[in-house]
This record gives sequence, structure tokens and C-alpha cells, in this order.
Amino acid sequence: MYQLRANNIANIPFSAYTNIACPVCIVNKAPPPMRKTVAIVPPKGEVVQSWDHTADNEGGNGILHVIDNHKWEEVYLCNTEKIYVVMAAMVKNWEEYDPPDAVRCDNGPAFASHFLQMVANVYGIKIRFIQPGESQQNGAIENAHKPHHASVRSLLIQYPHLTSFEAHVKSVNIRRKQFNRAPGCSPWQYRYGKTPRAQLSTTIPALQPEHPVSSSGASSSTQHGPAPIEITLEDGHIRHPTRNPKRGRPLPRTISKTI
Repeated sequence: MYQLRANNIANIPFSAYTNIACPVCIVNKAPPPMRKTVAIVPPKGEVVQSWDHTADNEGGNGILHVIDNHKWEEVYLCNTEKIYVVMAAMVKNWEEYDPPDAVRCDNGPAFASHFLQMVANVYGIKIRFIQPGESQQNGAIENAHKPHHASVRSLLIQYPHLTSFEAHVKSVNIRRKQFNRAPGCSPWQYRYGKTPRAQLSTTIPALQPEHPVSSSGASSSTQHGPAPIEITLEDGHIRHPTRNPKRGRPLPRTISKTI
């Protein structure tokens, strides 16, 4: 296994590792392929040299494989920023060493596959989308052995298993990593402040609309009608449920209900 490290994946000199000999070709005493695939690892900022032995066109550019640098089993595509980093490194490699014949991946997250398709259309690269249970899609025939427990939001990449020096393809389930997730709640609940540990401070209108009384006991003559729910987090900060606490953008109207 040959591996290079870099802090910024977009500034990696691709010419530094494109002439490394393929270990599978060395064992089999076969000439190296014309083009090697480059495996890009977005979360750790590391690039691993990889070789493709599964392309149906011998002597072609091969297929790009995205793999992990630790177990070679999974890589996380969690947000659009990391997708941009991956695509920037891919485009830099394509501009310098010609684009590959195809990029093989599952449909995966909508933003990932859509952005990948847009970049591929610019460079005229075929995207081989693999669907569970289907062997042919978009004109490309692929044998996908996707795990049954894989969710709909997973991204599947196939790559050659180099550690055992075998020219076979291993299916990889690429799962989305949930960042900033509080225990006991979903990422959606955490993002919008609706954690189970959050304390709800509601304002209850009185029987007389002209003199409503809040839950704290203080009356207000200027308030008319029910007040929106305020969410008080453990740190004491009050966040309105109709605002995204991270980005400050309005949320869907279905969330801004009053009682």
C-alpha cells in the first residue's frame, strides 16, 4: 500500500506519485496499465495511489475509485464542502493526466451524485451509477454487491483490494457521517434546536384576550394572541425555533407553530 499525506488535498502535486509501479502487476509480472486511478480521501485530506484492474477497456484510463485511508472500507461524504474538495482534486488530476473513462459510484446522496454528474458532463466522463439489484443502468453494466443493510442515503464505490495483491473488486458502503449530533436525537432535531434535553418555555394566553398572562406570571397589555415557542438550551441561550441557530436562515413554516 502506497500512501501520501497532505494537509490540503487540492494542492497535492499529482506528478509526485503517478509513476509508482502497480503491486498487482509486479506479482503477476504483467506490464503496468497505461493509466492508474487516483483514490481521493476527503475527510482526512490524504490521497492514496490506486490501480484499476476492473475496466472493461484494456489500456484505457480506467475508473476512479474513492476509498478510505485507514480500513479501505468507508469514506464519509458528509457535506457539500467535502464534495467540492474531492471534485477539485479530481478535476486537477483530469486536467493534468487526462480524465478517466468512467467514474463508478452509487446514486448515494442527491447533492453528491448531482454535483458529480455536472462535473462529469463538463469533461465528458461517463458516470456509472450502480443500483441495488440492477446490473445495468445508464448504458453501463456493473455487478454491484451492495450490503442489504445499506441505507438509501449511502454511497457505494468499488475499488481493487490492493492489500492482498488480488485483482478483485470489493464493494464499499460509504455512509454519511453525522457531525454535531447530540445523544438521543436526530441530526435534524439537533440542527433546529429541538433536542430532548432542551427546555421549552411557552407563553400561555389568559382567558381574557386583552390581558394575557405568561407562564412566568407577568402580565402584558401589549401582547395579543398566542406567542411563539421559545427554546431555552442548557447554556442559557434562547433560540427561536423559526431560525436556524447555525446559519440564521428561516426554517419551514411548519416549524413556527404557536400554542
